[in-house]
Amino acid sequence: MSINGGVQPSWAHNGRELFYREPVSGALMAATSTTDPDINVQSRARLFDASPHSAQFSPGTYDVTSDDQRFVFMRLAVGGARLVLIDNWFEELREGRN
Repeated sequence: MSINGGVQPSWAHNGRELFYREPVSGALMAATSTTDPDINVQSRARLFDASPHSAQFSPGTYDVTSDDQRFVFMRLAVGGARLVLIDNWFEELREGRN
């Protein structure tokens, strides 16, 4: 699915996309595929830089929501642990909120 290799693969719930992280840049990638009659990659796209979110070689540091539209990442906290949930972050990004 990847040209340069990948780590932390995770299938989308629709079964047609495979998400993975590039090992060098840490970018989250999406590869779209077909499976009839064999697995063939149709496209690859860089979604965003995921390098700030936990160690890219640790398993289980992100998950895909059930609608395949959002991702949940773990991030190492400095000075204590806390959980931060940002819902609808694409809308906030578009509106320029911090």
